[in-house]
Amino acid sequence: MATFFAVVSRPGGDDDEDDIILWVGTDYAELPEVRAAIEAVRPYAAIPDDLVSLLESDRLNEGARPRPVWLT
Repeated sequence: MATFFAVVSRPGGDDDEDDIILWVGTDYAELPEVRAAIEAVRPYAAIPDDLVSLLESDRLNEGARPRPVWLT
């Protein structure tokens, strides 16, 4: 989907939809850069210092799927 995604849930919840505070990166290329995903969750989470490099490395190893024609 050529995007990073992030989900923030209430602590101690059952991880159902009622516990979701934030869910971003569900649209194609919504968050193409890792820093955008991190900034989206920064108000809710402690961000490890190495998270940017870890996610960038993951993207380089995994790549991204091209946008399907039916999504245009």
